[in-house]
Amino acid sequence: MATPNPTRRTAYRIAGYYALSFALASLLLGGGIWGFARRTLRQALDDRLQSELTTLRGAAEREGRTALIEDIVARDLVPGAGGYALIGRDGRRIAGKVDTGRPGWGLSDIRVRLADGTDIPGRSAALRLPNGETLAVIGEAESLGRIEHTLLAIAGAGFGLMIAIGVVGGFLIGHVIHRRLAAVDDAARAIMAGNLARRIPIGEGDDEFDRLSDTLNRMLDHIGQLMDSLRHVSADVAHDLRTPLSRLRVTLEAASDADEPAERERRIMEALDRVDGLMALFSTILRISEIERGAVRKRFTAVRLDLLAADLIETYAPAALDGERCITAAVEPHVTTSGDEGLIGQAIANLLENALKHTPEGTRIEVAVASVDGHPRLTVRDDGPGVPAEDHALVLRRFGRREASRSGDSYGLGLTLVAAVAATHRAELILADAQPGLSVTLVFPPEV
Repeated sequence: MATPNPTRRTAYRIAGYYALSFALASLLLGGGIWGFARRTLRQALDDRLQSELTTLRGAAEREGRTALIEDIVARDLVPGAGGYALIGRDGRRIAGKVDTGRPGWGLSDIRVRLADGTDIPGRSAALRLPNGETLAVIGEAESLGRIEHTLLAIAGAGFGLMIAIGVVGGFLIGHVIHRRLAAVDDAARAIMAGNLARRIPIGEGDDEFDRLSDTLNRMLDHIGQLMDSLRHVSADVAHDLRTPLSRLRVTLEAASDADEPAERERRIMEALDRVDGLMALFSTILRISEIERGAVRKRFTAVRLDLLAADLIETYAPAALDGERCITAAVEPHVTTSGDEGLIGQAIANLLENALKHTPEGTRIEVAVASVDGHPRLTVRDDGPGVPAEDHALVLRRFGRREASRSGDSYGLGLTLVAAVAATHRAELILADAQPGLSVTLVFPPEV
């Protein structure tokens, strides 16, 4: 595969967007600060000029024109003071050392001519006196311009620094994102190459990437379990179907070789029974798959476990007596759960059939229904030989059978279907030693 173009990597695009956003934000912020500072400085200068102009006009109104001229001359002698001008109606300067020409009335930008003949920018506040003369107060705008240029330079340097920080920060963010995504990509490619045990590394930060990695790892574990189950099922189907198919072949050959019509018919009926058994096997497998998909949850209603268990006990009691076994009941009334009545009934029936099939004569089988801490509980226990604890996981697996059971007609799907029903109903399935015998309990979610 070709090396990915960095500009096409999402991580670096995110980094670029981050740097661009950072630059725009810095530009807007710096421009706003510079504009605010510039307006503040100009406003301060204008306020000072207006204040001095008002003071001079007040003095002229109180003390007369001569006092105004003397005040202007005195102010011109103060170092660092601004400029002042009294201009006649003919445009000649009457008082003041600043040559400005005739400035506009109000606030305006002007050019101030210095003694050496050079012009510098200035700012004036001027008004017309009652006698037609113009009184102006001039402030030096050159220093203000230098301050503005200094602020602009500082803002530019700050903007450049912010750009550098944004680029570096964006690169670091892009690098971190790319590194974490690369770890996921490497693990996925390793799994695609056949290393199904490979998992995504998880850091210690417990951030979004760590949680995503943990979720993906748990998903991969679940898929791995499904793949293992599929491999086991494929092998078990091939292994467990060999014997019944061989028996079917022998039966058909015997029917073909039979000379008597009655014997031939008996063999054919025997073969049909074996075919029916195989069809029932595949129907059970499909039924388990349907249950595991969870589509039946849409049909959930309130189910009375006590009534359902009582009906099935009554149904299986005659078969138990025929096999010299006994089914007893310990059923509390009004125990209700949410679920599919048909599936729960099938699970109870499978548990009873397993108990009848895998226990010796004289075995006592008890069906108990109760509500414990708000959770409906259904238990089927017997006092037969039981199942060792190390085989509990085996008997719940598809086609999982103990060696002692492989010679019978069982395919090892009875408890598998019970486990599927339990999972669909979000019930806990518990296998325990009944001392003696086996106890199988379904603990359902709280009662409805």
